[in-house]
Amino acid sequence: MTFIRLSVSLVMAAGSVIGGGWPGASPAFAQTANPVEPWDSVSVDWNTSDIAALTARIDFKANEAAINQASANGNLRAQMLRALALGGGLWGERDLGQARALMEKAASSGDHTAAYLHAGIVLALEGAAGLTPTIVSRLEAAAAAGQRGAMELLGGMLITGEGAPRNTARGVALIQQAADGGEVTAMLNLGALFETGKDIPKDHQASARWYRKASEAGSPVGMVNYGEALEFGLGVPKDIPAAVAQYRRGAEAGNLSAMENLAYVLSEGAGIARDYVGALEWYRRAAELGSDMAMNNLGLAYANGQGVAKDEAEAVRWYLAGAQAGSPYAKENAARYLYNGWFVAKDVVLAARYWREAGEQGRADGAFNYAASLFFGYGVPQDRQQAVVWYKKAVALGHVKAMSDLGGIYLRGDGVARNPGEAFQLFLKAAHSDDVSGMFGLGYAYHLGIGTAVNKTEAARWYAQAAERGHATATKNLALLRQETTAASTTRRSTAPALFDVRAAEMRYRSSGSLPGVLDEKIDYDAGVVYKTMLGAAFNYYHEVSEPKCTRQSDGSFTCTYVRTEWNSIMPRSSAVPRQVSNTFVFRDGYWDSPSLKAQRAEYRRTYVDPNKQRRADEEARRRITCPYGGASRTDTMC
Repeated sequence: MTFIRLSVSLVMAAGSVIGGGWPGASPAFAQTANPVEPWDSVSVDWNTSDIAALTARIDFKANEAAINQASANGNLRAQMLRALALGGGLWGERDLGQARALMEKAASSGDHTAAYLHAGIVLALEGAAGLTPTIVSRLEAAAAAGQRGAMELLGGMLITGEGAPRNTARGVALIQQAADGGEVTAMLNLGALFETGKDIPKDHQASARWYRKASEAGSPVGMVNYGEALEFGLGVPKDIPAAVAQYRRGAEAGNLSAMENLAYVLSEGAGIARDYVGALEWYRRAAELGSDMAMNNLGLAYANGQGVAKDEAEAVRWYLAGAQAGSPYAKENAARYLYNGWFVAKDVVLAARYWREAGEQGRADGAFNYAASLFFGYGVPQDRQQAVVWYKKAVALGHVKAMSDLGGIYLRGDGVARNPGEAFQLFLKAAHSDDVSGMFGLGYAYHLGIGTAVNKTEAARWYAQAAERGHATATKNLALLRQETTAASTTRRSTAPALFDVRAAEMRYRSSGSLPGVLDEKIDYDAGVVYKTMLGAAFNYYHEVSEPKCTRQSDGSFTCTYVRTEWNSIMPRSSAVPRQVSNTFVFRDGYWDSPSLKAQRAEYRRTYVDPNKQRRADEEARRRITCPYGGASRTDTMC
């Protein structure tokens, strides 16, 4: 969500003019071409933490001489405006020293808004160490007098313990007092506090309530945050149309995040009618405001012909624009076109650079492709030791192909000491993550006993799976393995599959495999248990099979009838429902296989797993990333 980070944004409410704007801070000024008030208008509300709102109706350029004269004559408001103008560089070069001195002079005269702004400037420039007892005392007095900016800033200091002894209850009460007084930034900060649960207990209902109030008060940020609460059902019933209405209000008010969210929801069509044309329009408007995420998604739209005629030359133009603007997704997409010379001049050097930058920004594909660039010397000098470093980074980011490639590197000892055990573990992870090269590598390791004991049954199983996906060497090795089948194995073909054989086949085809870092799986064929660790939590599946009754068929296969009972860590054995099933079994490659179970698994993958994998892949370029301080954002720049 579009968070306001309390420990920064509350300070920035006072210090953004001096600092030039930090992440999460409001713009320093929103200057109007035709100001409606003179600089000394009594209608300007100084009791606020929102400097942009405070100064938006004053033309600093036109009033420079008048403000300077009034400041010299001792007018407190003029001194404060002059400090803001000097700190913000509105009249030329910034003069932070004079700006601070002017604000301190105004604060020492007893003006509560000046006390708030001066404390905020000191925090922005020096941090909590710069807050003297006098500054804190003035801030306390301003808060006690009802200055909402002071309440909000002091509340943040008390919650975080920065500049004041930690007192969470009092800090929250002060911010709520400012919010109850109509301070929109206080409403947003309360929403963020309750949503993240960083300094107070998490409460999505309270968070949504404050975001709604900020939205109703006209805050585009509140519209975005309340829209996301509605979209994901955080503290309020999930309501996509209502979320879209919030996003649209924010987008029409010019909020960039609202435009991005509105475009994303329209393009996905989850809970509403999909509207690629509408999504394209809002992505275009967001891109014009500098959104690198929107630039990347415009590239995707043109590449796939979504909402517009397919035009890959235009797609690469947007990818390049997004890459130059900093999007790691756009960098990956642009690099593919540059490397292959698709609709743009081939440039492997720039492609390698973009892959490296994307990898440095946490993108697995970028890290993997830069590793390959280093390994083969494409666009960069060949450096296999550094390639291994980048392959490891890609593996840590969950890149499956990097697992099998790095396994091969450890197997051969390319750029790293040969390590058969590490190669086996990498092949194992890759194979269980549905990677064909990993399946072949695991079969090869079992076949020759590389990093593990020789196990021709497992070797045949993994070779067969890789061969089914078109892996030519796996097909050849599987044929060789068949030739190695012992006479004892051949004799066993005429014997019906036993209980262990049936249970093992059941478990093989009902196993979901592993997803490194998320889901790890080990199968105990003897006990009939699939041990899973999901995000560190154990979650096991249990398979109980009755003694099979098997009938030999004319083609040498067996049809076996038995009772299957399944349960898991959540569903107890007592609630499991036994089911009688009948499956075909064939002995080949040293073990009993079941074509009917394989067909059931294939149908399951066709109708559920693969479509969902493709959907997730399509969403990857547009997904939210996790922010370092909690929460998520649809923008694809690092937080």
